[in-house]
Amino acid sequence: MLRNNPAKARKKNHRHATKRAGFTKVYPILVAVLVLIAVGLGALTFKDPLTDWWNQNVRSQIVRRVPQPTPTPRPIPHGKIDFSVTGNNIQGPRFSTGFLDPYDPAQKTDQIIQVNISSSAPVASVYGVMISDHRKQQFPFTLVAGTASQGTWKGIWNVNDTYLYTYTLEIHASGANGTNMAGLSLR
Repeated sequence: MLRNNPAKARKKNHRHATKRAGFTKVYPILVAVLVLIAVGLGALTFKDPLTDWWNQNVRSQIVRRVPQPTPTPRPIPHGKIDFSVTGNNIQGPRFSTGFLDPYDPAQKTDQIIQVNISSSAPVASVYGVMISDHRKQQFPFTLVAGTASQGTWKGIWNVNDTYLYTYTLEIHASGANGTNMAGLSLR
């Protein structure tokens, strides 16, 4: 009968214990690395519904409530102001000179726009388009002096909008020889 040698058994157990001790040192590190990789990948692909709700509802309201500075309007001249229109190779009616009276009209008043137009064929229609801060309004011009081929046309714009930032006038004229448009940036 063979008898177990206790010293041999201790040596054998010690050898297995040493192997297990090395594995137990590496195992937690390996687990930690795998957990960090999983968390990193999860953070890239995971959408938190609470964060989405916050961004869509609360954060957007906070951003909207932040007051924005309003730029100061550029100053414009007062009273009656003359203008001239130039251009090359113009087909149709040709604009030359005119005036706006007043240049800075008050709300609910009229602004008179008058322009001299010459054309090789009679001018059939003239109208203006005033583009202001919130509106784009069309108004007619009528012949007040001269002839339809060489005359002075007058339009009246009823001021019903602010023009602190946008103040542009377009004058359109058409006749048998074509159409033409003069654009004046007033502010």
